[in-house]
Amino acid sequence: MRRIHLLAVIALILLGAGCAPLPHGQSARRYADASFEDDLTTSKFFLLDRHEVQRDLNLTTNQVAALAEAFNTPYEKIPGLGGWQARYRGLSAEEKGQYMKDREAISSTWLESQMANILNRKQQDRLDALLLQMKGPRAILIIPGMMEKLGVTPEQAAKIQRIIREHRDEWSPFYRQFGHNMLQRSRSGQTAEEAQKEQDTLVAAITKILKSQDGSILAELTKTQRGQWLGMQGQLLPVSWPETNGFYVPFQK
Repeated sequence: MRRIHLLAVIALILLGAGCAPLPHGQSARRYADASFEDDLTTSKFFLLDRHEVQRDLNLTTNQVAALAEAFNTPYEKIPGLGGWQARYRGLSAEEKGQYMKDREAISSTWLESQMANILNRKQQDRLDALLLQMKGPRAILIIPGMMEKLGVTPEQAAKIQRIIREHRDEWSPFYRQFGHNMLQRSRSGQTAEEAQKEQDTLVAAITKILKSQDGSILAELTKTQRGQWLGMQGQLLPVSWPETNGFYVPFQK
């Protein structure tokens, strides 16, 4: 159930926001994160699925298996969501929208509880640090409590929000084209090599824009805040994301 839901979401978002790849970097930063950039729980499972992260956290085989089982648990088996489809069908269009948000909130809370049971405290803390690396400086706004920890002022927050909006206007067209090309695979008359080269060009443009965004956000922080931000990320961990697979779902064989 969860895999089907994620694939459907990714397929829809690819056309509107895309899922661009990230050349291997020096941290867990994932620029191909537009589909789930604000879904912190799912983002943690994306991290936990990567072999580099599993080694870094010293996860056991049993822990990895338990995480995979939790992530792939059907909604029907999550406490509070039994029979959700039947309840959903009986709602109005307006009620359905709110119900889906409530369903995801319940699911995320349950998945977080499973991670807390599976991972020890040290592993959870390291995962939180890797999440900051994965999200980049935008995490300052989307991760609860980050602004308070860094002492970000309302003026700084407003500037960061403006930076994100401006850069989104820049990268959105490239993401849309990337998603369109991925679903289409290749245009009429294109060879596979030509199609890949076109995607690589789009990826390079997206990555350049988002790196610029990261730099602009950090420039709005004080020297002390930047030092705190770097410290919160811990030791940088290069992660090799499956760059060209826009339908990548964690913990799938």
